[in-house]
Amino acid sequence: MRATPSRHISLCVVIACIQLMLASAAGPDDVSSLEELFQQHGTDKQAMGHAYVHAYSMLLGPWRHDVRSLLEVGIGTVNSSFSANMGAYSSRRKYMPGASLRSWRAFLPNARIVGLDLDASAARAAADPQQRLEAYGVDTTSAKAVAALDLTEGGKKPFDVIIDDGLHTWAGQQATLLTLWPLVREGGFYFIEDVLMGDI
Repeated sequence: MRATPSRHISLCVVIACIQLMLASAAGPDDVSSLEELFQQHGTDKQAMGHAYVHAYSMLLGPWRHDVRSLLEVGIGTVNSSFSANMGAYSSRRKYMPGASLRSWRAFLPNARIVGLDLDASAARAAADPQQRLEAYGVDTTSAKAVAALDLTEGGKKPFDVIIDDGLHTWAGQQATLLTLWPLVREGGFYFIEDVLMGDI
């Protein structure tokens, strides 16, 4: 089936709104591997955080060895000068930028992992290019800035999965979608986390 923005936006809204239903539908074996990785690396996607682990396990688990590339917006800066930051979360536990990127690298053993963040210092801290993990400081609401990174592979749509865990504002999420949607492979996934109910 051909991927369309409206289908994926609907999917993202469903994920944001019915996490508890997904949690009850997924068996413990479906989430244990990813949950362990989320806990190990300290991302807030784990069950005791936003609980996205249930949705991601259900949707990506069956294809984890087939996914060749994942891009995530929002590396998890702890710099409080950025509006979307992990400062409050990191003050309660040991946390370093790039926690979810490291989790995805372990969960998707054949995938190129790319992270984008407004905070270039967080990107530098998270990057590990020798181990399939790239990270760049960029404004994802700017198509020109993202194009300058040349993330495409010979002009092809390079990503099987894109996750927007960046600005957490409706305007930012829409602008990022318009910028990154052309990079999603046909049949791929585009997730938007932290969609506020008032924005739907």
